[in-house]
Amino acid sequence: MTAMVLSWFFMGLIAGFSSARLYKALKGTEWKENTYKTSFMFPGISFAIFFVLNALMWAQSSSGAVPFGTMFVLVCLWLGISVPLVFVGSYLRFKKPVIEDPVKINKIPR
Repeated sequence: MTAMVLSWFFMGLIAGFSSARLYKALKGTEWKENTYKTSFMFPGISFAIFFVLNALMWAQSSSGAVPFGTMFVLVCLWLGISVPLVFVGSYLRFKKPVIEDPVKINKIPR
C-alpha cells in the first residue's frame, strides 16, 4: 500500500511531462495554467471523492474510516511532493522543442 501511494505521488513528474508535451504539440502557450490544472484537477477530484466517502464512514462510526491525521498527511504529501514534481516535469518538457509529425501533409486537399 505504501509503494502504491508513493508511486502515485512520484508519478507527478511523468504527468507534468506528458501533459506539457501534448499541450505544446497542440500549440498551447499558457504552460503555467496547464501545469496548474494538471497538478490539481485529477488529484483534487479524487481526494474530494475519497474525503466525502470517508466522511460518510466517519458518520457511521465505521472502523474502516481513515483517521483525520492520515488524511492530513496525504494532503501534505500531495502538496509537498506531487505538485512540485508536476511543475518540474512540465518545465523540463517545455524547454525541449516541439515534436514534429512523422509524415508530411499535402496542402492541396484531394
